[in-house]
Amino acid sequence: MNSVRPLVSSLHRNVGSDELISSGGHTPGIAEMSWQLSSATDDVASRLGLETGALVVDLYRVRSSDGRPVTVEHDYFPAALLPPNSASLGVSLYAFLSEVCGIHVAFGIAEIEPSEAGEDLAPVFGVASDELVLVIKQVDYDVKESPVSYSEERHLASAFDFRLVREGPTKGRPSTASLRSG
Repeated sequence: MNSVRPLVSSLHRNVGSDELISSGGHTPGIAEMSWQLSSATDDVASRLGLETGALVVDLYRVRSSDGRPVTVEHDYFPAALLPPNSASLGVSLYAFLSEVCGIHVAFGIAEIEPSEAGEDLAPVFGVASDELVLVIKQVDYDVKESPVSYSEERHLASAFDFRLVREGPTKGRPSTASLRSG
């Protein structure tokens, strides 16, 4: 029997944009990608546990689905994590952190909010400025629960079908904690 639970598009899983796009039967791509060293803003610094102005890597990507831009991402991580002579970040930040920097992301904590594309992103997406986007701001942590990266993703709402898989009510059934201890 097939499950009705949407696995790849569910917000409880931390999946990459490529997997998210291909799960819908589309071809993922990168319309634009660049990175630069910059000074951490107050917001980025506080999320990464750094001093304001600390050097961070700002990875900018415009992800596409069948050639159409659907996601704009800014990923930040401390420049101190860069090994000497690291020439390219590659397509996947998680793969770069793991394979090149030796840092494994254990989990992330995300904030989710609706927004409009606005005057800055509307031309990137090729939509009106009042087009809806889903904003996901996430801090990723290593196994020691230290922050290693912070991302701001803006997903064109009309291009995705995000869902939450929610547990049923707990009244009248054992709690998850009591199930584990028994």
